[in-house]
Amino acid sequence: MLEQASPKPQIADAAISSGLTHDAEFHPDAYYITSGRPLAEINTKSPDAGFTVVSGLYFKVVGIHLLAGRTFSPRDNANAPPTVIINQALVKQSFPKQNLISQKLISGGDRITANGMTIAGVVADARLDDPKEPPMPEIYLPYLQHPRAEMNLLVRTRTDPLTVAQPIRLLTQSLDPEATVKLSTMEGHLANSVATPRFSSTLIAAFAGLALMLLAVGIYGVIAYSVAQRTGEIGLRMALGADQGRVLSMVLREALRLIGAGLIIGIAGSIVVARLLRSQLFEVSPSDPNVYGLVLITLLGVALMAAFLPAWRASRIEPLEALRQE
Repeated sequence: MLEQASPKPQIADAAISSGLTHDAEFHPDAYYITSGRPLAEINTKSPDAGFTVVSGLYFKVVGIHLLAGRTFSPRDNANAPPTVIINQALVKQSFPKQNLISQKLISGGDRITANGMTIAGVVADARLDDPKEPPMPEIYLPYLQHPRAEMNLLVRTRTDPLTVAQPIRLLTQSLDPEATVKLSTMEGHLANSVATPRFSSTLIAAFAGLALMLLAVGIYGVIAYSVAQRTGEIGLRMALGADQGRVLSMVLREALRLIGAGLIIGIAGSIVVARLLRSQLFEVSPSDPNVYGLVLITLLGVALMAAFLPAWRASRIEPLEALRQE
């Protein structure tokens, strides 16, 4: 991954990670217990978390803030006691209102940590999987204690990320000529992670625009037909003294009654449908009053504009011509 910052030098910081997603392969169970609990509890009933192997600069490169304790250092190697860093979500899950530093976690699937891993620090939550999903409890392990055959190199640059792509490729191949190097930017990674919801949003917006157009055409057709059917009545009203403003308001009031009934039915139906589309929403509630208010104003505005033209034409009817048609 390449991340852009500002001018020289080209590379600001670099780190390695087993991935930007939860590393299920490292701990097949993905379960853990806190110190003082019996080992027999490491099963499906114990808390679970994601496990990611990282180097010391990972948090600085990715932009995850340290909240307490320290990050990994070269001293956290194979000869040192096992250490971990946890995120806020795990704190809420297992350590509410406790002093976390120097507490221990014991995980399944790894004999090295059978005696427990000391918590060295706490970092802020980060959405490592799906941007619309809440942050999961996360346990970060130092690379020097848990080396992996396959790792990702993350580079933070001060210029265009593509300017350092070729030097990184050449350096990697000089270390291992058979290595396969795939480069991408952080912007590209984020774009891929939101590609599906973005496509869904675009598709929904297109259908919404089409529905809005059909709404305007439908209302215009209904009101125009109603005015045509009542041409004689309108002409008689105007012959008896009704002015253009009164005829215009009469037609618009009748249009508003129809529009209001349609909006009530539509909003009730949208509340039901919105709950079914909850998984497609990001930081928006299915019953967000601001969204419904904006939709109501938009629909009402479009409907009134569609109804205004036939209402205005009705107010321009000549009484004698209307009566003659009758």
